[in-house]
Amino acid sequence: MTQAVSYSEELLNNGYQNTTYLEVLTARSNALSSEISTIDSKFQQLNAIVELYLALGGGWK
Repeated sequence: MTQAVSYSEELLNNGYQNTTYLEVLTARSNALSSEISTIDSKFQQLNAIVELYLALGGGWK
């Protein structure tokens, strides 16, 4: 997704008339949303591991 942002910025900077700044911002927004989803998925995975550990009798004392 960040490659799409780079391409959009390159088109805008080179004066390509069909690319608007709004499209660049939209690409950036989509890239950030994708990163947030990835981070959230990783958090849920780690949380599930902790819950499994606790369910199997692990814990802190």
